[in-house]
Amino acid sequence: MKDVLRLGAVFIGLMVGGGFASGQEVIQFFSAFGRPGLLGCLVSGALFAVLVLELYAIGCQLQIHTHQQAMTRLFGRRAAPALDLVLCVCLFCMITVMVAGGGASIQQQFGLPAAAGSAIMAALAWLAMVCNARRIVDLVGIMTPLVMLMVTAMLAFALAHPAPPTAPPLPPPPRAAANWLASAVLYVSFNVAGAAPVLLVVGGQVAHLRTARLGGLAGGAVFGALLLGLAFVLHSQDALVHGSAVPTLRLAGRMSPLFGAALLPVILLKLYCSAVGMTYTLAVRLQSFGLPRMAAAAGIALGAWGMSQLGFVALVNRVYPAIGYFGLVLMAVILASLARRSLARPRAASA
Repeated sequence: MKDVLRLGAVFIGLMVGGGFASGQEVIQFFSAFGRPGLLGCLVSGALFAVLVLELYAIGCQLQIHTHQQAMTRLFGRRAAPALDLVLCVCLFCMITVMVAGGGASIQQQFGLPAAAGSAIMAALAWLAMVCNARRIVDLVGIMTPLVMLMVTAMLAFALAHPAPPTAPPLPPPPRAAANWLASAVLYVSFNVAGAAPVLLVVGGQVAHLRTARLGGLAGGAVFGALLLGLAFVLHSQDALVHGSAVPTLRLAGRMSPLFGAALLPVILLKLYCSAVGMTYTLAVRLQSFGLPRMAAAAGIALGAWGMSQLGFVALVNRVYPAIGYFGLVLMAVILASLARRSLARPRAASA
């Protein structure tokens, strides 16, 4: 049971990042569609459970221990290098979103220009590389339970204080896709695109296949519940958070100034730790192409700051769905693997 909980916690820690904690991605992928968006959360939760279960199982059965093994297993020897480059581009785009989210949070709370806040976030991410302070990413494990407590507190507030309807109705926020079902699928695919290699390697550290499957199922189910809870909060409190770049921060401030002040460092640390972890991963990948790691990290930080000027809301609306379309290929590969394994069991039993 301990290993099951650990595997579930690893997945939840990967998913509950800065974008989730800010609430912006949840609004665009789910709450923007109203009540059907809440149904989309259930669809996403079910897909997460199936995909994570299978990724852990593949890693466990094949004893995958490195990123290269994971990519080769998923895509084959010939396609893996090209798709690894695509994954590098996806990583850079996600770093850009984290940097922009830091700028938006600082602007919303303190009134500083978003460009200045983004510059601080990018510079600190690069500084962590220079000082070899990569262990700061370990703070993610501490921050995740705090984000879960945030969702629980906001859910209690939303149930106790339903927001009155506005007249006239507020214009809808940006949407990640044309309809709620496509948005729910893209949300899963963009998250899986970034997390799949990590989940395969973590699965390779598990001795028993049943444990790996239960851990994936538990992680997907719990994250689905968190997703549904936050989507409900942001949908029901639309009058309070409408137009905010960091809606959870605005809602927390309305609930209590003290709660808002306490939540800001949690969101910023989530964004920062995500940016540091992804910057390190991308710098290491670029180093394999002959680029010095520190120079790669500096280029990543500078490029991410430049792209962050497009704005946090706009980047979430453009970058995450684009990564999601790449992730659809990955989802198809994982589901095909699941189908093959399911068909192989009856044959093995009858042999």
